[in-house]
Amino acid sequence: MAANLPLIDVSCVRGSDAGAKRAAASALDAAARELGFLAVVGHGVPDRLFASAMDEARAFFALPETAKKACARPSREESRGYAAMGGEALGKSLGSEAVYDLKETFAIGPIDTYAPEGLGEHAYPHYTPNVWPTGLPRLRAVWEAYYREMQRLADDLLRLLAIALDQPENMLVAKTGRCYSNLRAQHYPPLAAPPQTRQLRAGAHTDYGAVTVLRGETNADGLQVEVADGEWRDIVFPEGAYVVNLGDQLAMWSNDRWRSTLHRVAVPEDAATRGRGRLSLGFFHMPDAAATIECLPNCATPERPPRYPPISAGWHKRLKFAMANGLDDVVASAPESARRAVAAWR
Repeated sequence: MAANLPLIDVSCVRGSDAGAKRAAASALDAAARELGFLAVVGHGVPDRLFASAMDEARAFFALPETAKKACARPSREESRGYAAMGGEALGKSLGSEAVYDLKETFAIGPIDTYAPEGLGEHAYPHYTPNVWPTGLPRLRAVWEAYYREMQRLADDLLRLLAIALDQPENMLVAKTGRCYSNLRAQHYPPLAAPPQTRQLRAGAHTDYGAVTVLRGETNADGLQVEVADGEWRDIVFPEGAYVVNLGDQLAMWSNDRWRSTLHRVAVPEDAATRGRGRLSLGFFHMPDAAATIECLPNCATPERPPRYPPISAGWHKRLKFAMANGLDDVVASAPESARRAVAAWR
């Protein structure tokens, strides 16, 4: 059974109609409280640009394995470059035992160069250079243009969420000036046989950042969200729309007013569907790595005090990524305060 995603027109955020913005913000707020997943239209992202970004991703994953591995992540901690199947188990980011995910990925991080002042220990590994393949001359230009559009759309959503909190429109966007957001192509190759026990294309997890903007093939199966009664419901990509979900950092900022919802990519039981493969582009919007993730002032009351200890955005993502990728040494070396904050979220 498919989840009933609210469909919200966000075109008003690029205009000056305060009433329309308030109505869209209220709809977004309700969806963020109830399911944590929604779909948006009126996003302003050219369909042709999305199609080109998908074409470049398909061309990358069609490269020989040696060419893809030449673009491997520069270090185990860097969430950019190529990662082959077997390197990640997203279920581990919640502290659970998990089998590695049946996917390969290619990702880029920030495309702007930021001055290091004020970032300190929070900077690494979020601002290291991107890795680009040779032999695909259009990929960099197309992906950088698409990254810009995703960054703009994600900030538009943050503007509406700030309005929903009765705050200045740019209150949350002000925290993303040096964002370390990732654009990630997620390729789930065709499978000729059923997976191992408990093995998924992407294990059950919540997203680490502020907001995720996702679009993929409309005929793809497998993305599922856990609803309130614990049942898993399918997510269908509406034609021309983006699926949006909120991440851990917004849930922590809002003191759980908004949901960072558990989701996964299951392996279809039908052999024909399983053998078709799956491709999507996800934009994981993160704030400045030095920004503090803590309860916003108007999200706490005497009856509902702050639920999570403060943590820098940089350490939060670094620890969650390390857990998903089995980097136990990184987790052990993190500040005790950061480990406590992540443990409180789990």
